[in-house]
Amino acid sequence: NSKQPTYIEQLETKIQQSLNKPKVVKVKTFFEDEKNVFIVLELCKNHSLKDLVNRRKGPLAEIEVQNYIFQLVQGLRYLHSKKIIHRDLKLEHILVNFARKKEDLVFL
Repeated sequence: NSKQPTYIEQLETKIQQSLNKPKVVKVKTFFEDEKNVFIVLELCKNHSLKDLVNRRKGPLAEIEVQNYIFQLVQGLRYLHSKKIIHRDLKLEHILVNFARKKEDLVFL
């Protein structure tokens, strides 16, 4: 079952690599073989927003949620200004990056 990377997979990777905004995860490099496209991303030390929510014993504080929503809107505005939509927006694809200044969200 040899699966070639599709044109869409290749295009999405190139689009992601061309983006340069603090709210969008940085693509370091990418490569492909006959079956897959591999993308090397910047390190986001706290994993996804879903991981963060699952590790908490209770709900997130309202101020945290407000901060995350504000950052989410900033990232979406940037993508939309570039005529890009995020086709699979979910908690697993929103990364929390403590490596940057403060607790930043970035999109995958």
